[in-house]
Amino acid sequence: MPETYTPPETYTPIAFVLVYLLILFALSWVYRKREGQDGFIIGNRKISFFGTTLSQLVSLTDGTGLVITVMLGIMFGYGMLYALLGVVAGTLLIALFAKRIRRLAGERHYVTISDFLKDRIGPKTEYITALLIIFATLLAVAGQLHISGKIMAELIGTPEAFGIILTSAVVAAYLWLGGYMTVIITDIFQGVIILLFCLCSFYLFVPPSFEDVTQQVSAINNDVGWGFCLFIAAVCFTYFSTWERIFSAKTEKVAAQASYTNILLNLILYWAIFNLGISLHRLFPNIEADQIVYELFSNSEIFPSFGAGLGVISLALVMSSLDSRAYTISTNFISNILKIDHETKRDRFIMLQRYITVAIFLILTLVALFIPDFIQFMINATSICGFFLFIFLTSLLYTPKNKAFFDLLTMLAIGAGILFWGYMFFAGLFEGFMPNMYPVFLVGVLMGGVVLCDRFKKEKEG
Repeated sequence: MPETYTPPETYTPIAFVLVYLLILFALSWVYRKREGQDGFIIGNRKISFFGTTLSQLVSLTDGTGLVITVMLGIMFGYGMLYALLGVVAGTLLIALFAKRIRRLAGERHYVTISDFLKDRIGPKTEYITALLIIFATLLAVAGQLHISGKIMAELIGTPEAFGIILTSAVVAAYLWLGGYMTVIITDIFQGVIILLFCLCSFYLFVPPSFEDVTQQVSAINNDVGWGFCLFIAAVCFTYFSTWERIFSAKTEKVAAQASYTNILLNLILYWAIFNLGISLHRLFPNIEADQIVYELFSNSEIFPSFGAGLGVISLALVMSSLDSRAYTISTNFISNILKIDHETKRDRFIMLQRYITVAIFLILTLVALFIPDFIQFMINATSICGFFLFIFLTSLLYTPKNKAFFDLLTMLAIGAGILFWGYMFFAGLFEGFMPNMYPVFLVGVLMGGVVLCDRFKKEKEG
């Protein structure tokens, strides 16, 4: 990590960042006064259509998506339209189940996805999935801190370490102030910023010829194209924060409407990010693909206000999912590992929520400072989310005949997937996108076997 840095040539980016942070804190303070301690509980928050829609949008888009999607746009151009198929498939899948998910959450008062899996499958599955969610999300938060800190440092002209520490302190502080409602309200604000990003990206847009598009699509390697398509579809459907937003929607109808609206919004957003990568490649042909996002708002050749504004938008893209993930970690740990009920032990639940959230940022700030390869680190962390693709589908579509037996076999199937993922990770077999789906496919095959065993056992007993 460099010990020296170049001060900003203009203070416009610092002004933009300060305004952005002040608005975040103002929103946190206002809703802290309005909601009180109720703002710290996820379930049945009765969030409006507008709030649910924008909160789903920003919770799904993170620093990994920003950097990797821009990078792939640079490397493969319009060949990465494959990824848009994945976005549509993943968001459509969750929209199809949104009403059912919200109805179950309303009846059972779910706080976490692990609560949902406990209800649908059993306590063993609840425990192993809670641990897996915490592990995957801890890695993701560390990566998010790394990239958001780097963006912050580029904008205000400070060392990277200071940017990481500042970002961590800001998010921890406004979560301490307002809890889950702060996440929702700041998501709405950041969602508006992200929609502005989609408009800003057309400032750089150069319409391609049909021949360019077809050539680039046909030239892409299937491992990259279909691999990323399946990868992003699995992540879009299983993303933990998206399910939490459905839990907190006002009604089943609102949950469904917001989810269907997000199919279009995510399609527009990812198209804008790809377009940004393609356009930046024209502006900076000699810069490394994984560095070009930062170059956009640190290069003096770009008009300062435009570069600073787009830099703050990039920061919003990252921070909007950072707070959601921190909340996912703390709620899973308290509710599903410590087994503290949010209704009967409300005060203790909220107190632990606050202190654990702060502890998460303290610890992961240190991790974020020493991440060697951000891109591969985040792809591996995000791929763990895919484990839940067939677990979620099974829990939504199938009712176990013998719940204890089904619960045990599901736990073993997830355990086998974890061992296989670990083997691939330590053997260095995760090059490209398609290999990231191999553990997901394994869990899918095993879950099919679990369903068959459950049905066979029921028939034999009957």
